[in-house]
Amino acid sequence: MKKDLVFVLGATQNISFALANVIIGLQRHNGHLYFDIIVFEQGITEKDKSIITSIHPTQFIEYKAPSSLKSKNLESLNRFTALSLSIYECFSLLKDYKKVIWLDCDILVQKKLDKLIEQTNDQMWMFLETNKTKDNQIIQCYNSGIVVFNESIEDYAQLTKWCYDKTFEMLDSLENPDQAILNLIIQAFGIKITTKLDGLFNCHPISKNSHKAEIVHTAYTEKFWNFYYYKQWEENYKKWLNLGGSPCINKKNKPFEGFLRINSPLLYDFIKKPRKTFKSIFLAKEC
Repeated sequence: MKKDLVFVLGATQNISFALANVIIGLQRHNGHLYFDIIVFEQGITEKDKSIITSIHPTQFIEYKAPSSLKSKNLESLNRFTALSLSIYECFSLLKDYKKVIWLDCDILVQKKLDKLIEQTNDQMWMFLETNKTKDNQIIQCYNSGIVVFNESIEDYAQLTKWCYDKTFEMLDSLENPDQAILNLIIQAFGIKITTKLDGLFNCHPISKNSHKAEIVHTAYTEKFWNFYYYKQWEENYKKWLNLGGSPCINKKNKPFEGFLRINSPLLYDFIKKPRKTFKSIFLAKEC
């Protein structure tokens, strides 16, 4: 018989502190729920694994990307961490679970996730984000930081292999393979996506609503441990250290810069990149 729910993450030893932070947040706010945790890992020490398991029972699986990918251009592989492809394994896990939820390690769980679990009743859920391309075109795509997979996905058993095969085929042209391939699979297989949720489950810190969100996601290079300051993340991190977990190397928050980026983005951009910001303002006025 299938179990109801599993949270799945991927991590290497250098971000074991971030992995632990997510699991502490899950347990802190969702201890009333019954769920499993599976972590695809590379190089996490037995000590850190033991501490994480003491927070919540966790199954660690050593992740090895398909050997076929190793034959590809090394430069292509160096653009991303192969461990990010472990998200493809979520399709295979649907044979054991009714609902599989992938979580990136650069998130903060700061509230209950009942609504995320209860409202994602279509085949998948991903946050639809709007971005600008390098040539300033507006595009929309689904963000792979938090993904819900449901057993109602048809032929899910074949989709893990499909993802790896498509990654191998397109690797030289992909910058974020896992996100690109998941967007492709939604189109290729006509997967139904839950479109509206009551809550914020993939909210970037730059949003002024981020402190109200259930899940805050520090996508891109600025993270909780090197830029944004969030009290709950720091509390979780302190607990991790008190338990004897491996610390973050070169941890340095920049709360003032983080505050500016959220509350005065134009000023922040001008301070960080004055010439580019001035040029964009000038050209905007000329148009």
